[in-house]
Amino acid sequence: MEFDGRVVPGGLDASALKQLLSRGWMTHDGMWFMQVLSAHGIEEANRLNLGAIRTMAPIEVKRIMKALGLKVIAGDADVQRLLLDGIGLLIVTS
Repeated sequence: MEFDGRVVPGGLDASALKQLLSRGWMTHDGMWFMQVLSAHGIEEANRLNLGAIRTMAPIEVKRIMKALGLKVIAGDADVQRLLLDGIGLLIVTS
């Protein structure tokens, strides 16, 4: 399989690559939160996590829109597609 014009090592298919990348990201996210929690407590961990989400969300929305071929969000149907199809792109189900 190719990804960004490069062959994926090990011959991973799209599903296996998605699982590998998604699980790596989820592990990193969880470990980051636990380290901040251990060092600074729940209030500070939640405050920093919310800040990260607020700054990351617009970037992720643009990436998902591009992946789905959406130029603009023109109405409720586009919002629904962005949310439902976008979640399907990011979440590993198995």
